[in-house]
Amino acid sequence: MHSFSEASSTKGLSPVSTIYSKPSSSTSTNPSTRPPSKRRKQSFHASSLAFSFVCKLLAVSNPPPPMLEKPKSSGASVVSVERQALSPICVYGDITGPQLCKVVVILKELHLPYILKVVDVGAIKEDPNSAPCELIRGGPAMEDPNTGIVLWESGAIVDYLEEMYDKVNKLRYTSFPEVWHTKQWAWHQFGGHESLMGQESFISTHEFYGDMVRGTLATIENHLGATGNLYLIGDRITYADLLYVASREAISTTLMRSFVENFEVEWRREWPRTYDWYQRLLMRDSVKKTFQERFEIMEERGWND
Repeated sequence: MHSFSEASSTKGLSPVSTIYSKPSSSTSTNPSTRPPSKRRKQSFHASSLAFSFVCKLLAVSNPPPPMLEKPKSSGASVVSVERQALSPICVYGDITGPQLCKVVVILKELHLPYILKVVDVGAIKEDPNSAPCELIRGGPAMEDPNTGIVLWESGAIVDYLEEMYDKVNKLRYTSFPEVWHTKQWAWHQFGGHESLMGQESFISTHEFYGDMVRGTLATIENHLGATGNLYLIGDRITYADLLYVASREAISTTLMRSFVENFEVEWRREWPRTYDWYQRLLMRDSVKKTFQERFEIMEERGWND
C-alpha cells in the first residue's frame, strides 16, 4: 500500500488530494416489478424541478472556492538546482593552508564548476580593512549562486556540498551505521593536527606536528588493521578519507623538507597500512590537480620560497 506522497510521485498527481467516488460493485434491485404510477412520476418530476432550482440559487450565492496553488517545497528547489545548468560556486580563502584545499578537492571530486579567489592572509594581517568581507576571518568561505547561500568554515562547506550535490552518493554512504562512521572520521580530522599550524607563539611547530600526526596515524593504523578495510569506511572512498590527504599535503609544504622526508621514513616503517591507504588517496585526480594548481598559484606569487 503506497502512502499519498508515494502515489503522487509515481502517478504524477498533485499533492492536493482529489477524492474520487467509486461505483458500487453490485447494483440494488427493486423488489417490486410493478411500473411506477402516473402520480408517482408527476411527484418525482416536481421534486426534481425544485431540487434543480435550489441548486442554482446555491451556486449564485456561494461561488466556487479559488483554485489552490501547488505548495512550494524545499525538495522542489533542490530538483531545480539539479536540472538547471549550474553557475560556478565561488570559494575564497588562504591557498597555503589546509582548509581551502579540503573544499577544492571535494569540488573537483563532484565535478562542480567553481571560481577560486585566493586571499593574501599576510596582507590582511597588516591591513584588516583590506579583507573582502568579514567572513574571511572564518575562511574558507563559499557563496553558491545556485541557492543564494553563503557559508564559512570548511566543515560546514563540505557538509553542504555533499548534501546538495552528491546525489549519486559518490563520496558518502546512506546506510546505517556507515553514514555516522563517515561523519565520525570527518570530525576527527577537522579537530585534528592542523589546528595550531601557523601559530607563531607555539613552542615548536615540528614537535607539535610530529606528536599529533603520530597519534592520528596510530589510530588509523589500528582501525585499518582491525577491520581489514582499504579505506576508513569499508572498501570505497568517502569524503572523510579525502579530508586527511588534503590536510596533510597542505601542511607538509609549510614544514622543512628534511623533517618531511625523515617523517616519511618513520611512517612507512611504523604504520604501513596507513601509508598504503594514503598512497591510494594521492592517486586521485582531484588530489593531484588540486595540489598542482596550488603549487602553480604559490609559485606565481612567490610564496614557495
